[in-house]
Amino acid sequence: MPDESTPDEPTPDKSLAEALLALLDGTIDRRAFLKRSAGLAGGAALAATLPGCIPGCEGESAQESPNIEGALPYAVWEQMQQALRTSPDHLPAQADRLVEAGDPEAIFRFVRDRIATYPPPTSYWGTNDLVNGVRWGTRATLRGGAGTPREKADLLADLYQRAGLEAEVVTSPETSAASERENAFYHPVENPFAPEIDPETVTYWRTELGLPETAAKDAVPRIDEDGQESAALAERLLDVLPEDAQAADAFDARWQEAVGVRLHDENGPARYANPSRPNTSLGTPPVENDQLTPADAANDPLAVEVTLEAAVSSAPEERFELVSGQWTADEVAGRQLLVRMAPTMELRELLEARLNDVRVFAPLLAMQAPDLSKEEAAELSERGDAVTIAGDRLEAHDDGTLTYNGRALQGPGDGADPASVETIEMQATADRFPQVTLQVRPLDADGEVVSGLPASAFAVEDEGEAVGFTLSANRDAPIVRILADQSTSMPEPFQGASMEQLVDTVREQVLAQNPDADVRFKETNSDQWTALKNAARSDANLIVYAHDGEPTDGLNDEIRRLLDSGPPAVILDVTDRLDTLRADGAENPFDEMAEATGGTAFPVSGGEREAAREVILDYLDDFEVTDPYRLDYRAPTESTGERTVRLRLNDGGTTESTASYTAEAVEPPVQLSSLHLTVKVGDTEVTRTLAGWDEQSESGPTDTDLRAVRGALFGTHLLSFEAAAPSTAIVADDFLAAKITHKPVELAVRDGAGLQRIKTKLRQGTRFLPSEPLLLHAPLPTPANGSARTYETGLRAVLFSTHFTFGEDYVSSRADVLPTAGFATAAPDRRVAFRRTLRQTARLAVTEQTLFSETTRSRLAGRPLRTLNTYTPYYYDADNMPDAQKVPWRRAARNAWTQRDQYFLGPEDGEGPPAFWSVTQDTGALLGLLADGSGGGSRRERIEESIDALSQTFALLNLYVGGAVSSGAINPIGGVALGAVALHGQVLARMYGGAAMAVALMDASQLDRYARRAVLFAACEASKMLILGSFSGGFRVVERAAEAVGDMDDMLGATGAPNPFSCPG
Repeated sequence: MPDESTPDEPTPDKSLAEALLALLDGTIDRRAFLKRSAGLAGGAALAATLPGCIPGCEGESAQESPNIEGALPYAVWEQMQQALRTSPDHLPAQADRLVEAGDPEAIFRFVRDRIATYPPPTSYWGTNDLVNGVRWGTRATLRGGAGTPREKADLLADLYQRAGLEAEVVTSPETSAASERENAFYHPVENPFAPEIDPETVTYWRTELGLPETAAKDAVPRIDEDGQESAALAERLLDVLPEDAQAADAFDARWQEAVGVRLHDENGPARYANPSRPNTSLGTPPVENDQLTPADAANDPLAVEVTLEAAVSSAPEERFELVSGQWTADEVAGRQLLVRMAPTMELRELLEARLNDVRVFAPLLAMQAPDLSKEEAAELSERGDAVTIAGDRLEAHDDGTLTYNGRALQGPGDGADPASVETIEMQATADRFPQVTLQVRPLDADGEVVSGLPASAFAVEDEGEAVGFTLSANRDAPIVRILADQSTSMPEPFQGASMEQLVDTVREQVLAQNPDADVRFKETNSDQWTALKNAARSDANLIVYAHDGEPTDGLNDEIRRLLDSGPPAVILDVTDRLDTLRADGAENPFDEMAEATGGTAFPVSGGEREAAREVILDYLDDFEVTDPYRLDYRAPTESTGERTVRLRLNDGGTTESTASYTAEAVEPPVQLSSLHLTVKVGDTEVTRTLAGWDEQSESGPTDTDLRAVRGALFGTHLLSFEAAAPSTAIVADDFLAAKITHKPVELAVRDGAGLQRIKTKLRQGTRFLPSEPLLLHAPLPTPANGSARTYETGLRAVLFSTHFTFGEDYVSSRADVLPTAGFATAAPDRRVAFRRTLRQTARLAVTEQTLFSETTRSRLAGRPLRTLNTYTPYYYDADNMPDAQKVPWRRAARNAWTQRDQYFLGPEDGEGPPAFWSVTQDTGALLGLLADGSGGGSRRERIEESIDALSQTFALLNLYVGGAVSSGAINPIGGVALGAVALHGQVLARMYGGAAMAVALMDASQLDRYARRAVLFAACEASKMLILGSFSGGFRVVERAAEAVGDMDDMLGATGAPNPFSCPG
C-alpha cells in the first residue's frame, strides 16, 4: 500500500535551476557565447537557442537581494521570469516599456535597429512585393525579431498607436540607390541576452533553491561551439554535390516604391520614418508630402492548415478526416498546437479502466501559448467527432440526437425504460477475436423489441469479468448495405450514376416506411466474394449485392465462416440468367452467395433497374431484424477456447441472458491502422505518419502497426510554430510560464485542500511544453554578416511526438523538423548564397544529433556519400545487393521522393538503416531525412513494465504518468507535480517522479476487494487531475479537455458502457 504519511515538500529540480541560473550568474563565457551564437543542450534546453550576454552586463545593475515570498520553486521562478523580461533580447517586453514611455524617437530606433529586415515573399509572378508583402504579421515579427519591410512598418505604426500617437503606413517613390536597398537586408542585428540582474541575487536564488553558490562550468552544455560542427558538415556535403549545382536563385532588390510610416504631430509638421533602412532617421520625408500615399491593406500572412487523418485495417489506403483547422501564420507563430485523441470515458472511470476498454476518443487540435486568454485559445482550437478504435464515427448534434456512423442511436428526448424489458435474446460471435460481438434482442411482455435503450442500460461480463463495450445499434430497423460490381461487364442500368439513382430511390422509400433505417451504397470490383465478406464484417443487418455472377476470386473456409456469422444477403443477378442456370442444374455464384449468408438470390427481369428496385423493396417488406442491438467489446484475455458471456440489465433486477462463443479468430478485428498528420504552410504541404501503417510499405498493416496506433491514441503530438527563431530570454520566459501554470494545483494539494478547491484550481489549466521543439527552432549561427542574409521564407514548424507501443516496454519520442521554413540567402553572388544557406542550416542537423540517438547525421557519420538519382526512387539496386537490403532503402526512397526539387545524398554502399541528406536545389537549404521521410530524430526510453502487463486497474494511470514523465508534462523539473487527493485529512500518496510510478504499478488485483475500492476512491480524483494535466494546452487546456470529455456524457451513456470498476461514491 502507498505511504499515507504527509509528504515532504518537493525538491526543485536541479537541472532546470542550474541551466537558468548558469545563464545569469556569469559562470559562462558570455563574450564567446555572443560571438558563437551557440545552442545549449541537456537540461538547459529551455534556453538552448541563442547567445549569452553582452560584455559588462554582470553586476552593473547591483541591487539588494530580493525577498522571496511564496512557495518554492515558484517564487524564485517568478522572479527569474521578471528578470528575463529586462533582457534586451526579450523584444516584446522591451516594446512594452517603450510604448509606456511614449518616446517616438526611441520607438523608431527600436524597430529600425532591433528588428532584422527580411526580403518580402516572392509572388506567383516571381516578383517581390515590397509594399504589401508579409509572411507572419506584426506579433510574430516582434517575437522573432525579423520581418519584411511592410511588417516592420506595420509594427512601428502599431507601437506608435499603442503609445497614443497618430501614425499610418504610407508608400512613396523609391529614391535610394540599389546598394542601399540591398544593405538593408544584409545589415546584422544584435539582441544580446543581458538581464538586469546582479550576481548577489543569483546567489540568493541558488541558496533558496538548495543549489551550490557557484554553477558548474558544464552546467549549460554547448552545441556547435563556434559553428564548427555545422561548417564541417556543410563542407562534407559540398564536396559531394556537383560543382554546377551549387548556385541559388538570384536575389534582386530593384523596387519602385518604398514603405514607411508617417507620424502626425498636432504641434508641427508630420514626420516620416523608414524602419527598414539602417541609416535613416525620424524626420523629413525623402519626397514631397503629397507623394506619401496611405498604403493599401497588407497581403494576407501565410495560410496554415493542419489535418489529422486515420485509416482502418480493412481499408488502410482510404484515409478519413478526424479533425482539421485553418489559421494564418500570425495566429500560430510562437504558439503550439496540441494534437490529441482524448479518451471520452468519464475520467473517474477512465482511471480504473483496462486500456482495452478505452474504445472511444475525441480528436483535438488545441492551441496553447502564454499570450492567449482562455477565450482566444478556445477560438483557435478545433475538435472533431468522436471515433472508436475500429474507426466508427460518433456525433452529438445540437438537437440532442446522437449518431453512430450517421445512424441515429438517440433522438431528442429519446430513451426507453429498461424496466419494460422482460426477456433478452442474445447471440455471441467471435470470428474477429479478441473482439466479440453481441447481437441482442430485448423484448417486452408482448414479445416486441424495446428500441432505444442506451449502453448504460446494460452490463457485460466475459467469463465473470466485467468488460467495457461499445453500442453501435439499438433500433428495430434495417441497416442495409447495397453493393454493386462496377466492372465493365455490368449492364448500363447498374453502373455509375444510374446505380446511384437506384440506391437513392430505394433509400427514400425505405426511410418513408422506417425513419430509423440506414441504407448505404458501395462500389466493388469483381472480387465479389471478398466484397461480400467485407460487407458482412460491417454493421449491416442486410446486404444487397448486384453483380454479373463472374467473380474473380473464390469462396474459402475463412470467408465461409465469416459469412455464416454475418447478415443475410439478397443477391441480384443483373444478367437475368439465374433461372436458366437453375433449370440446367448448374452451380452458380448467385445461389452460392445466398446460401452462404442465409439469404436469397433473385434474377432481375430483363436486367432493368426498376425490376431490381421491386425485388429489394419486396424483400424488405417481409424482412425481420433479428439483431436490433449490437454490442462490441474486447475480451479481457487473448486465450482461445470456449467462453461464456453474460449480459444483464442495469435496472437492479435479474433480467439477463448468457451465450457461449469459441475464442478463435478467423481474421483480425478491424481497427485503426494508421494516424496521419498533414501540415500545410502556404504552398508547402507535408504529411507524416504519426503511427501505424505506412503507405510505402511492401505489405498491409501488421500487428506491430496496430499496436503502435493503439499506443499513439494515448500519446502526445505537438506542433510548434515559430517565425524567425525566438531569443534566449523569450524561450526561457515561455518555458517558465508553462511550469508556473502548475502552481495553483500543486499548492492546493500541498495545503491538503478539499476536492472541490483542487478541481477549481485545476480548471485554471496547465501547459505542456517539451524542450525538444525549442532546441529545434535554434537560430542560425550567423544570419547576416553585412554582405548576405540567410532567412526563413516560410514558417518554422517542428512536430514532437511521444507515445508507447502495446506489448513493448518503451516510450518512443520523435521530433521532426518539417520543411516549411524554406531557408534561403539573399546575396549578390548566387554561389555564395547557396553555400551560405547550406552552412547555416547545417546547425539544425547538429542540434538533432544532440537530442536524439537516431538521426541522419548519426546514421551517415563517417560513411562515404554520393549524389543519388533525383528522379528514380530505386537507386540501390546493384546486382550484388540482397533483396532484404534493397527493400528498406526502396521504401525510404519513396518517402523521400515526396519532396521535389532536391538533391539527395546517401551512402555509397546502401548498407545500414536508411538515411539521406536533402539539399534544396534553388537555395541550398539542408534537411536530414530518415526512412519515413521525416526530418529530425527519434529515441526510445524504457518504462518499468510492458504496456500489455499494465492493462489492469491503474494501468491507464501508469500510462499517463509514464508518458507525461517522458514527454515533459511531468518531469523532475517541476511538471504537473500533482499529489494524490487528501482522504480524511491524509494524503494517500505523492504522484511525483518515482513515487508516481510506484503507485501506478501497484498490483491492485492482489488487494482485498473492499480495500481496493477504498484506495480507488482516493486515487480517482488525483488521477483525474494528472490526466487533465497531461491533456494541457495553452488556453488552459485542462478546461478544454474537460469539455471534450464532459460534453460527451450523454453520448457515453448512449454508446459506451460505464466502466465496471468506476470509482465508488
